[in-house]
Amino acid sequence: MQLTRITKDNEKYFLPLFPKTAAKASEDLIRIGLVSDEGSVAGGLSARIYEGFIDILSLYIVPAFRREGLGRRLVDFMAELAKNNGYDALTCEYPKEELSDDFSRAMGFEQFEGRTRYSFTMGEFLRSPLYKRLVREKKDTHVPAVSSLTLEEKKIFLRHTGARLYDPDWSTACIVNGKCMSCLLAVHEVYLQDEREQNSIGILLMESSQGKAMDFLKHIQALWRKSLKEFGEDKDVVFRMTFENEKIIHNMFELLGRKTHLHREGSYVRAVRLL
Repeated sequence: MQLTRITKDNEKYFLPLFPKTAAKASEDLIRIGLVSDEGSVAGGLSARIYEGFIDILSLYIVPAFRREGLGRRLVDFMAELAKNNGYDALTCEYPKEELSDDFSRAMGFEQFEGRTRYSFTMGEFLRSPLYKRLVREKKDTHVPAVSSLTLEEKKIFLRHTGARLYDPDWSTACIVNGKCMSCLLAVHEVYLQDEREQNSIGILLMESSQGKAMDFLKHIQALWRKSLKEFGEDKDVVFRMTFENEKIIHNMFELLGRKTHLHREGSYVRAVRLL
């Protein structure tokens, strides 16, 4: 059994193993494949590189080759690769109903955080009173994207949030007098829904040092303005949230109003393997 890097030259043999979002080649994506001694595809793993850690997006072993420890071999290889390149952790997220913590422990993961994922659509938000009051009519409250922070501000931000999954272009932070007063971490993803691509914005974290609702609203306003700029009034864009503190989610939906419906998508587990 051989490990091989999946490239554009050989990806056609491995792409059926991966969901579309975990298959598309990009600079921040690592794709590793398994090839049997007979030359057939046996499995594959894809992962995305973030600052300080690597997040596994997909792991699949062809049924004929299961129970041979190949899943653990792929994860161990990725962990070694991450460690040798200076990363602190290997992470993954999976539906609680599909995998057990025992399976994750068998893959070498050691820390587990339970989360519930909720969602609402852009169409529902466009019908909410908050859209008209905060986005269409109110002047923009400037909360800078993490990608636009100065080097010193980024250091303050990273000390505050630690190694987390986020997209700096979609995440925002308020830095005042050398302190991170509030922040929102988000990531843009593309899912395959009914044979077509669907844009999704994952809201991963909202924090405020003073716990004020208006602090959260400033970041939500900035996020929606960017969403409207990127996608227009595409009613099918989905916002997803997986906070540890569900009270924040419910408070936000009270602000959105009754026309926005909170959909519970299921329970998820975030697993971490420290390197």
